[in-house]
Amino acid sequence: MIEESVIRTKAVFDDVRQNRYLLTKEWDENKPRISVILLLTGTSDGIIQDVTTACIINCVSKLGYGSVEITNLFSRLNTQIESDMDNEEFTDEENDKYILESADRAEVVVLGWGKADANNLKVKWRANEVMALLEPYKNKLYVIGDGRGKGYSAMFPKVRNEWKLVKLFKEEVLVEQVAEKIANKEELKSKKVKSTKEKENSKK
Repeated sequence: MIEESVIRTKAVFDDVRQNRYLLTKEWDENKPRISVILLLTGTSDGIIQDVTTACIINCVSKLGYGSVEITNLFSRLNTQIESDMDNEEFTDEENDKYILESADRAEVVVLGWGKADANNLKVKWRANEVMALLEPYKNKLYVIGDGRGKGYSAMFPKVRNEWKLVKLFKEEVLVEQVAEKIANKEELKSKKVKSTKEKENSKK
């Protein structure tokens, strides 16, 4: 048996190739699209595929997706996280635009930077900034789990070969759904009462 496949790649850089804003890998256009937001850009481009990208493709394809779009909190290439880093030097508004556009296109958005924001205030500030941008897509937001824990980075040893996606705002969404159902029931009840009164008035 022979299996053949093609992975189409698109990498978006700035004009001077200092920032990579988007990396797209597509192998089945008939399957849903997933967006993954990482901490830093890797070395992947239109030809080169780094280990992180390869692991992500493996994990999301196992979950049934046909393409993945990878963006990053920090778009600057060859960046290292430091306590005194200036965020404005490592990301820009163009990066924010691509993060939002990717979130809009995808069925699911995975926050794949793990706990990188726990010990660095600059990273935490940037993560909070991106979370605020993603507010309109909060029902799409997921983190990476392994069935026991959650909130791992994409390359955490426990999950680099298999992901279990955990909805970030599950409880909040359920509350909203319940509130919506209650509102719909109240509206239906009000319509029934109004209809009954109209019938009674018509008989008089």
